[in-house]
Amino acid sequence: MYLRLLAAILFVFTISCSGNQKTENKQNSADSLLIKDSLEKAQKEPEIQYDRKFNDAARLMAGLEPLEGSTTSEHDTLPSVIKHRKVFNQLFEKKQNDQLNPLRKLVVEEMKEAHLSDRNVYYPFAGADVVTIHTIYPNAKNYVMFGLEIEGKIPDFSKIPAKNMEKNLTNLNQSISHLMSLSFFMTKHMAGDFIRTDFYGTTPILMAFIARMGNELLDVQHVKLNKQGDIEVYNPEEEKIKQSPWDDIMTGIQFKFRKDKKSPIQTLTYFCLNIANENMEKNNEFLLFLDKYKPTNTYVKAASYLMHGANYSIIRDKLLEITEVLLQDDSGVPYRFFKNDSWKVTLYGKYNGPIPLFKGHFQKDYFNDYKENKDKIRDLDFGIGYVYTKGQSNLMKAEKLKEVKFANNNAKKNEEREKKSEKNNQRVDKLNED
Repeated sequence: MYLRLLAAILFVFTISCSGNQKTENKQNSADSLLIKDSLEKAQKEPEIQYDRKFNDAARLMAGLEPLEGSTTSEHDTLPSVIKHRKVFNQLFEKKQNDQLNPLRKLVVEEMKEAHLSDRNVYYPFAGADVVTIHTIYPNAKNYVMFGLEIEGKIPDFSKIPAKNMEKNLTNLNQSISHLMSLSFFMTKHMAGDFIRTDFYGTTPILMAFIARMGNELLDVQHVKLNKQGDIEVYNPEEEKIKQSPWDDIMTGIQFKFRKDKKSPIQTLTYFCLNIANENMEKNNEFLLFLDKYKPTNTYVKAASYLMHGANYSIIRDKLLEITEVLLQDDSGVPYRFFKNDSWKVTLYGKYNGPIPLFKGHFQKDYFNDYKENKDKIRDLDFGIGYVYTKGQSNLMKAEKLKEVKFANNNAKKNEEREKKSEKNNQRVDKLNED
């Protein structure tokens, strides 16, 4: 009896093992098919081959040595190009040591999660200052920047005579020298510099700095926004669209780049744009576009205190809606907008008020909080923004704690209140002048 029972158990165990083995074999077979399908799909979809001319051009303008087989070889050994490398290297080395390296140290220690994040980045009133935003947020999937400066044209070195290069590069160095020394572009100077040579508009500067920040530039395209807020590529040779910050059609330039061949492709889009309320009400597509990119990390500096005024309330409210982490100086969104339970605020550096040009925008609450917490506030060992003297600049980090929404009539209410504030500031300025 015992032997029969043992035999029955062994039989059942054998059948069970056999069934499990068949199931496991089927699973392995299915997995093999999936792997095979994936490999076949990958083989059918080869990596996109980008035209290297953009990267070669960017490297030349960035003062970098040409790569083997450079498409700018006819220009690479010109005396003016060799001289440009030396000048650019000296300027950029100073920029790195004086500002970018200490700024990177600050953000790594004070906002590491945002610094490493691939979240989209918004940089209003940026001009062509890609070096600062890339230092703060180096891994963003998409960067969105805008300024009053036109985007211009994409340099085509196959059509640029060698005799023009000295003038082109001298002009380029003059245009970027403000950013290198002052940490911001001067719009009035840029307006003149940017229309004199083959390096026309902000595009050459953006190309140069993308390469200089250690990236491979893959593609550059002229773009425009449709009425739904979507980006469309266009050919300026076929569509004669005027490049103007006050135009009805919002135009810009878009760059695709990567750190290396194993890194994801990143995108930077620069728009030539006036974002005063009357333009935003007329051209709502930019606000629709920003909604597609939220949530964002945001950076603001040297913004002419425009968002302190009534005429820039729409873009200010949108910035507060879409932003998760904001780093800015006192020229950005007024401090009073963060004195609530929607934001966690951290102050850095020193604040003694704006430079004389903007003396009417002194923020008493900002000053008082710096004064009351001076022993807890981390010093800045670099200069940034309008007050660019080392140790005298200010920055504020604001981390969103809960959603920020504005009612439709808020812009009107803010406008009325801020017009009163502007009149008061004008009275103060008049008294100071007297």
